[in-house]
Amino acid sequence: MEGMVEMSLHISMQIGYKWTARQEFFDINPRRYSKADYKLVVDGIEDTVARRYRQYKANVNAYIRDKGTAVPYRGLTTDVWEKCIERSSSQKFKNMWFIVRILRDYGEKVLKAKLHHSCQRPFGQTGCKSRDVHEWQRPEGESQQVNSQDRPSQYFILLPLAIGAQQVPCFFIFGDSLIDNGNNNDLVTQAKANYLPYGIDFRGGPTGRFTNGLNTADILAKLLGFENYVPPFATAQGQDFINGVNYGSGSAGIRSETGQHLGDRISLDRQLINHNLTVSRNVLLLGNDTSAKQHLGKCLYTLVIGSNDYINNYYMPQNYSTSSSYTPDQYATVLIQQYSQQLKILYNYGARKVSVFGLGPIGCTPAELAMGTNGSICVDSINNAVQLFNDKLRLLVDDLNKSLTDAKFIYINAMEIMSGFLPDLGMRLLGTPCCKVSAIGQCIPGQAPCLIRPLHLFYDNFHPTETVNLAVAARAYISLLSSDAYPFDIQTLIQFKLLSVE
Repeated sequence: MEGMVEMSLHISMQIGYKWTARQEFFDINPRRYSKADYKLVVDGIEDTVARRYRQYKANVNAYIRDKGTAVPYRGLTTDVWEKCIERSSSQKFKNMWFIVRILRDYGEKVLKAKLHHSCQRPFGQTGCKSRDVHEWQRPEGESQQVNSQDRPSQYFILLPLAIGAQQVPCFFIFGDSLIDNGNNNDLVTQAKANYLPYGIDFRGGPTGRFTNGLNTADILAKLLGFENYVPPFATAQGQDFINGVNYGSGSAGIRSETGQHLGDRISLDRQLINHNLTVSRNVLLLGNDTSAKQHLGKCLYTLVIGSNDYINNYYMPQNYSTSSSYTPDQYATVLIQQYSQQLKILYNYGARKVSVFGLGPIGCTPAELAMGTNGSICVDSINNAVQLFNDKLRLLVDDLNKSLTDAKFIYINAMEIMSGFLPDLGMRLLGTPCCKVSAIGQCIPGQAPCLIRPLHLFYDNFHPTETVNLAVAARAYISLLSSDAYPFDIQTLIQFKLLSVE
């Protein structure tokens, strides 16, 4: 459908917008700015696009000189990219794709992230699969193992916005403010985001999402083919309990006491109690236990939790005693032990396809950077402590897959994915949240946020912008690097045949 997709780095992912060449990297609404300011913004964007493309061509030419070959990445030559740019500029690029980020080494590498979908429009190829494109992107002679110096820091990912049929019958989401979409709105808590400038780029305005637009769960729902976003448990009704609900709660943690200084929150233990109610509703609505068990076993379950157990617990000694009771390694161990029991409860409630997200670089949040970094880009001591948790979580996934053989668990490496942004941001944008923040690090109500939000990693002192959420969800859904997901990505997980439910 012509004009359906707004192809911009910002991405609202809302059908009904029109795209123009000047919005290729950022969604700029001229009505928000004076005519003079709007011209400055647009000129700056066009300069950025042109500069990046010139750098791409220079990198390709340098590669050709050094390596003696005209094809730095198989399947993506300068000519192919020129055609893509030309088609985009003339608004002929109508094949329902959107742009996430920009790849650094040797120019922009493009990943097709939908299996069994024709590559003819963007590449002049047909019948290619995403794994083939992975291979095309690898230089001749380079091993499949990606070296740490070649990690993408900025990159284009092309993903299908309209994937087609819903790929799972239901989607259940557990977690904290990274995926909360309104469960905290009516709680007595400081951890709320149902006011501007939160939601400034969300079509419905502020809803309780702790970002400028979509959160990771919203984007995953779209990638899974859901027509609507998964509703918060607080407002869910009727068929929602069959299709899936979001239990996420700002300031919630694996530990029940986490975040209590901010007020009420729905800890993971309480979220599991709420899910048990959902299971009971499924039995009632579907008629019997057997039908409910079969239905729930085919759903996707995603958990994004643990950040607050560090931010609003371990690294807040004035309110919590955990840092004096445990070393970082011991704390990671006790967290994983509790998380393991919670995941087994979820399994007992019928979950069979489960994706657990590791923690991101908490030591790179503006709140932690304000404490000092000792000359590093981020607070290494915090990131190292968080990585202990991530390493143990990945091992837990192995253990669960071995012990619960009729289920599949996967680990999403949010630390690796988000760390890819760091080299290109520099300290100015990394340490500067997009909105003006209060004493607790959240956006001050009614204050205008930054102008070009995709240039910022964080929207407030703790929560990423929609651009980052888009990249994390994209690479969780289908991995760009082998380290993004373990043992495989979400798209593979949902296609996995489990004898207990199929």
